[in-house]
Amino acid sequence: MNKEDILKSYPHPEETEDPASFLQLKIATRNIILKWIRSNLTKAKIYNNLDTSYRLKHMQEDETKVYVTNGQFKGAMLWEQYTPRNHYCSHWAFRISKYRKGTRQLLR
Repeated sequence: MNKEDILKSYPHPEETEDPASFLQLKIATRNIILKWIRSNLTKAKIYNNLDTSYRLKHMQEDETKVYVTNGQFKGAMLWEQYTPRNHYCSHWAFRISKYRKGTRQLLR
């Protein structure tokens, strides 16, 4: 299954929550979001229920000044091969460290 098919496999009736809406972003915007994810998040063995897609979306927005919907951010996380635990909820939890990549600084 390719990345676009993965995004479409998590449909949501509200466009602002639909991960496939990530594909509607300009390539430059996608790249900014993906770079933020790669630079700040680290995969972990357990799910992080505090730093949900919604919180991460806002952290990314504060740091890059690029607005995306929660659905678009969820799509970016799927693109980077982070799998959600609770895909039926609005705010997804992922297996990510509570620390910023390469530091002991909490994400919050």
